[in-house]
Amino acid sequence: MYIVCTICRDNFIQSDDISVTPCGHVFHLNCLSRWLMRSNSCPECREETSQEKIQRLYVTFVNNETSSADSLSTQERIDSLKFQVMLNERNIKYYTTKSKTLEKQNAGLRQEVRKVESEMNKKNSTIYLLKEQMKTLKEKYMEHEALKCKLSQKEKEIENLKIVKTLLHGSVIDAEEAAEKTDRDTLIAYVKAMKRDMSTNAKQWELLYKHTKKCHSLLAEIDSKILITKTTRDKEYINNMTDTLHGIYKMEKLITSNLKACKHFGIQNSIPNGQKKLYENSPMDVQEVKIVSNKTNAKQETRTMMGTMVNNSANQEKCPISKKRMKLVSAVLHVSADDNSEM
Repeated sequence: MYIVCTICRDNFIQSDDISVTPCGHVFHLNCLSRWLMRSNSCPECREETSQEKIQRLYVTFVNNETSSADSLSTQERIDSLKFQVMLNERNIKYYTTKSKTLEKQNAGLRQEVRKVESEMNKKNSTIYLLKEQMKTLKEKYMEHEALKCKLSQKEKEIENLKIVKTLLHGSVIDAEEAAEKTDRDTLIAYVKAMKRDMSTNAKQWELLYKHTKKCHSLLAEIDSKILITKTTRDKEYINNMTDTLHGIYKMEKLITSNLKACKHFGIQNSIPNGQKKLYENSPMDVQEVKIVSNKTNAKQETRTMMGTMVNNSANQEKCPISKKRMKLVSAVLHVSADDNSEM
């Protein structure tokens, strides 16, 4: 039987200083004093105690064969523990080297994993691109199939239309050959389609006929309106011209009556011969001659201008005016020009 200090886990020997606490637990004196420096309690049961309360314990040990056997057993235990420590050290070295090799392998594997991940990303991108290409190819294939169906339908329609054309515009022999080649149901369908087309064409022709009729009626109305406006405008212009000519004729009568009255009272435009002789040598005579020549030139210019105006008006309007009236108008204009020059 061995007594053990619970603080240091060593057996008590004869040379050790043993102390006991008030609660009855036994420890080495050094171990217990160090413990109490940290906390005032028993290391075993945690009861409060202090340095003053502990007591020294004196124990007598017996030296016999049992103690030698115990010492041998402890030595064997020490040797076994040393061997275990050596084995553990070897194991530690082995596992450290193994961990290093595993770390190297892990680094290589990590690099391989990175390479594989990059390759996987590339493959995924190529897969995505291939999927997109597959989608586009599928869409194109569907479009191609739809176009194929439409083309086959159109070819059938063209064949049917060719047969209809031969039936409508071809000869009797061609129509008989087409009828022999086709079935009864298809012929009935062709006849129905022809009848439908004929009915639609008849409706369209009827609508076109109505539309053209309306257009012709509108054109006739527009032409009649244009003629009415033209005739009314010409009539108004002729009436205005006749009114002006009547006014000129009245003015002509008044002027002729005034001239007759002047002649009746003995008014003459010429100067007596005696007076002319008096003014022959005077310097004013030259000026009067120049004035008279200027007046005659003005008269001739006004007469020519008035005549051209009357002729132009007569030619432009083409009104039924007699030659006598035109002569009167020209005479009136000449007389008025003479009066203006004399004034």
